[in-house]
Amino acid sequence: MSAAEKQILANRANAQKSGGPRIPLGKFRSSRNGLKQGLYSKFDLVRAIQLLPEKYQYKVLSSLIRSFKHDISGKGSRGHPISPP
Repeated sequence: MSAAEKQILANRANAQKSGGPRIPLGKFRSSRNGLKQGLYSKFDLVRAIQLLPEKYQYKVLSSLIRSFKHDISGKGSRGHPISPP
């Protein structure tokens, strides 16, 4: 068996281990990848949160509130004030 064949078999074995998010919170987060934000969003946030198990709903809402507060605070991702363009 050549090195290339061994590599292909190893890649296939690793691919079987990786199946994406497994818990509902991870599935919810990954489902939001690539969505538009703001007024043009076609994502029904309330409905999506209601679909989560109850124990995850609070975590998701808390995380969203924290990120909204950070966004309106006028600070960038590193905590520095954002200067107008």
